[in-house]
Amino acid sequence: MAARAGVSIASASRVLNGVGGSPETVRKVRAAAAEVGYVPNAIARSLQSQRTGLVALAVEDIGNPVYVAMMRAIEAVVASSGRQLVVHATGGRIDNETALLRRLANRYVDGMIISPIRVTDEHLGALIGSPVPVVVIGQLGADAPVDNVRTDSRRGVALAVDHLLATGRRRIGFVNGPLDTVPGAARDAGFRAALARHGIHLDEELVEGGDVQYATGR
Repeated sequence: MAARAGVSIASASRVLNGVGGSPETVRKVRAAAAEVGYVPNAIARSLQSQRTGLVALAVEDIGNPVYVAMMRAIEAVVASSGRQLVVHATGGRIDNETALLRRLANRYVDGMIISPIRVTDEHLGALIGSPVPVVVIGQLGADAPVDNVRTDSRRGVALAVDHLLATGRRRIGFVNGPLDTVPGAARDAGFRAALARHGIHLDEELVEGGDVQYATGR
């Protein structure tokens, strides 16, 4: 390749690895690469640069519309940086999620975004020990040293209760997810606190819980 382009091996390598060179050198190397049908070896490049060009996203269910919208938004940002998104469906299983976090030691991706519905000590240990950057979508403890994007589920439910009461409703039902999950517990607390704040009696028969699937909600 370098001989065909009439440049040094070092110069050809810099151009092919995107480091650059003089306009004339870049032109010659790219022309020579096109002539020989050169295709960069992604595996070899990742070994040299310690970068894979991949970002992982781990969610409970890739068919859930909430996660679909999340994936589309993340994919757009990842693609704009020249990287690709790898998606994992964990089924909400703690062992699946912690196994994925432990696999980060193999550096098969440059970073991970994970949205667990339960956060355990196993999660936190794997997150803190990760050799690559990890961002958690969901609630974590205030002292957890992990980058975190969260929704205030407690306040969200309280706002919904406020709205219904403002429209004259007094008998309000609540369909929630599992109470042993972070969002489920936060929403339950928000619902109960909002009713108490307005002096509304809580009728436990109007409170239902299950999983977070559409069929159960119906």
